[in-house]
Amino acid sequence: MKIRCHTNLDLNPCEQWPEELPCRPMVGDIMTSSTGLELEVVRITFSGSMTKHQPAYCKVELHLPKHRYKNITAFEEWYRKR
Repeated sequence: MKIRCHTNLDLNPCEQWPEELPCRPMVGDIMTSSTGLELEVVRITFSGSMTKHQPAYCKVELHLPKHRYKNITAFEEWYRKR
């Protein structure tokens, strides 16, 4: 299944997220970027159509996993040091 991941976090452009999965992700699943960053699936939206020009895909919204960081500032400090 084709997917497009996005987040509102200010991440390094080198973070690459999966573009295809064997099945639809579920809210609460953890997605891992190419650099090992783990974010939680918080929303899934189906988009596109079933045509050759615009195949259907899932838009996957990612946020910080609950209880992993005290707050966004703690995450940003940890992320900058990576």
